[in-house]
Amino acid sequence: MLTVDEYRGRIVRERRWPAGLQTALELKEGLAPKRQRRILGSVTTENLIGLYPTVCGMTGTAVTQAEELQSVYGLGVAVIAPNRPVVRVDFPDRVFETKAEKERAVVAEIRLVHASGWPVLVGTASVEESERLSARIGDLPHDVLNARHEETEAAIIAGAGHRGAVTISTNMAGRGVDIALGPGVAELGGLCVIGMNRHESRRIDNQLRGRAGWQGNPGSSQFFVSREDPLLLRYASGHADADLRSSLDAAQRIAKGHTLDMRLFLRRYETVLESQRLAMLRHRQEVLDGAQSEWERLLTLSVIDELWSDFLAAATECRGNTVWVSLGAGNPFGTYLKQLDTMFWNLNQAIEEEVKMRLAQPRSADVQDRHGGETWTYLTVDEPFGAMTARIMVGLRRTVERRRAGGSSPS
Repeated sequence: MLTVDEYRGRIVRERRWPAGLQTALELKEGLAPKRQRRILGSVTTENLIGLYPTVCGMTGTAVTQAEELQSVYGLGVAVIAPNRPVVRVDFPDRVFETKAEKERAVVAEIRLVHASGWPVLVGTASVEESERLSARIGDLPHDVLNARHEETEAAIIAGAGHRGAVTISTNMAGRGVDIALGPGVAELGGLCVIGMNRHESRRIDNQLRGRAGWQGNPGSSQFFVSREDPLLLRYASGHADADLRSSLDAAQRIAKGHTLDMRLFLRRYETVLESQRLAMLRHRQEVLDGAQSEWERLLTLSVIDELWSDFLAAATECRGNTVWVSLGAGNPFGTYLKQLDTMFWNLNQAIEEEVKMRLAQPRSADVQDRHGGETWTYLTVDEPFGAMTARIMVGLRRTVERRRAGGSSPS
């Protein structure tokens, strides 16, 4: 059984849902359930990058995230002019009242562009949307770029710039293959990019636009939007009578601000656990470098890993309870700090006592059975609160907004 990222359309390997969800799904699908894995360490992408002494990167869409890159990673953004001038034409969004009207217009546009010989690339928001659109243009030869065709995606992208090609894709970020124009396509006007939605992040929109106009080639881009799109429903519900294009721009700005606020807010909680993770890593390294016997070394490492895993489970529960409390009154962050500090002190005491107790017992070969094939050593995540973040994000946004309106910062 393979897990598919709903939005990127990529198969996500070695990912298992927690809290028994994976086992429940395996049983539902008639598969033999695998052993539940234990997480021995978690680190956010931000903290992982912070471990490197020097950090830099390159992307064509960094400018839109300049504030976040500075606030979260301490990185400035420098703009480098393209090798050749961009001649792509970015048309204004086409706007519709309903999603059904928008989808009919997209289908009509695809047929019109295809009839002219232009290659067309359609960006969709999810695997489900890509397959729904594919069904509606089933009479046209086309390719669908999502998890079902991951093995051939490079070949699909390579052919997306050929005359008359129609390609439907989920999020195009990071595909790693440039779309080169086939013979005679430049004279027709280059690649035509159609976006079926504006994303919460303008950076994702720009990534899709950037699939056309590569290395000075001609091309065009246009987004089709409706008042029923998720971006407007989520962030601009109070502006139903406003100009739709203005509402979309405002909604993206609001979404960007909320995302940054939440990341900075949650980072305060994650920083505490990260310092404890690094302290435990230093402890393990001291054991590895110590002069004790191999038996004592293996036993001590085994105890550290077992109790650290238990500690992480307890810390996760503590985090969850604390965030729920933060929707009310009090000083949840201070409470969280005290609880985690006490828990970590108890962890170190428990490791010392458990090692002494096991050393006093007869030796056992079980100490070397670390279940390596069923354990994640590190789980790199962008959301330190896991799936729970999505469930309570609305409440957190309201909390942050109230505090900002009152002139105070999040506790």
